[in-house]
Amino acid sequence: MTKAHSPRASVLAIAAAIALAGASLPAASVRAQTQVLNVQDADIRVFIQDVAKSTGTTFIIDPRVKGTVTVASNGPLNRRELFEVFLATLRANNFVATPAGNGAYRIEPSENAARQPSTAGGQFATEVFRLRTIDAASAVDMLKPLIGPQGQVVANPRGGAIVVADYADNVRRIRALLAQVDQDRASVHTVTLTNSSAREIAQVINEIMAAPGADGKGGRGAVTV
Repeated sequence: MTKAHSPRASVLAIAAAIALAGASLPAASVRAQTQVLNVQDADIRVFIQDVAKSTGTTFIIDPRVKGTVTVASNGPLNRRELFEVFLATLRANNFVATPAGNGAYRIEPSENAARQPSTAGGQFATEVFRLRTIDAASAVDMLKPLIGPQGQVVANPRGGAIVVADYADNVRRIRALLAQVDQDRASVHTVTLTNSSAREIAQVINEIMAAPGADGKGGRGAVTV
């Protein structure tokens, strides 16, 4: 496909190639039969309709969904990859797909998405994270710079959890980050001394940690014998 083709022709060619490949070949062969996606200034509603045909998905298009899209892939796409590119294209144009039941999706402006429950990568998701070692207010302050423009993070009034609403792929990243930072850092190490008294070493270490600029948190880092 070249830039000289019409936008609709480009989209339909991709849709037909993917649909035919998926219908007649096993999964291992689909990738080899698909084509590179190259859509120039296509009407977004036409793009949605053709993706619906090629993936067998029903889309309900909000009347406010308007505009054109340009999409180019650097390799062949199968059905699953086309759908992922489709979600990313919607997101780049400030639209989002939210589940509408029975396998259908509603395409709407992303400003409405945070109010709609969903669970896939290019859609919005809401998740409650129960914290173990960090307080909710600190977690909110830490995560705010990572939340997207339409997302939000709030602390539970009781202080033991936070609620994150954002695109699901970002929620997954936040989940991984919290798994790393929300841990008990306390640890116990046994050290065998050969030339010094254990009590003397403990006293020296505790004096160092109690000095200005050290831990300074009233014994949290204390060494005992």
